[in-house]
Amino acid sequence: MKYSFESPPGLKYNVQNTWNTLGNTLRNNLTPLKSKLFFNLSLFHAIIQERRNYIPQGWVKFYEFSYSDLLAGIEIINNHINKDDSVNDWNIIKGLFSNAI
Repeated sequence: MKYSFESPPGLKYNVQNTWNTLGNTLRNNLTPLKSKLFFNLSLFHAIIQERRNYIPQGWVKFYEFSYSDLLAGIEIINNHINKDDSVNDWNIIKGLFSNAI
């Protein structure tokens, strides 16, 4: 027998799968700003995962945004958002996301 794991079809299912997979990692110490950023990051992850199905038609090359990249993004958010839900410098977060991830 062979088993294979495929991403669920559609953005909604990909976002739900991401949130269910991360579980308590995302739910600890959530602030309104962190929850918005986590949702945007998981939506971006779902879009990248969904677009892999359309590489010949839509994208010129394969873009990898794996689960480890998602965890790195969550770690960046956790490290740079203060406990009072403020950000010291948005340019640092933007630069880390665009260069590192």
